[in-house]
Amino acid sequence: MSLDFDKAVAMLPDGDRVHTFRQGGMGLIGADWPREKIVEAIEKYLDTLNETTGVSKGMGHGLVLVDDTGPLFIETRKADAD
Repeated sequence: MSLDFDKAVAMLPDGDRVHTFRQGGMGLIGADWPREKIVEAIEKYLDTLNETTGVSKGMGHGLVLVDDTGPLFIETRKADAD
């Protein structure tokens, strides 16, 4: 399901850093991004942004966008990940 910018930003957790992960070779690679960089990425790749389901949502990463590197799963507030 596609999201609008404001709803997506409202789903981000509080704080200055937001956890993300990507598929990397044989496993997942996690990294914390500065909140402002995630907001910029959401705006830039808004047309690819969706809510997640399944395992990634269960891991607390309720948003996914596709940038030049591939899918980026983004941490969301606990209530939005349930």
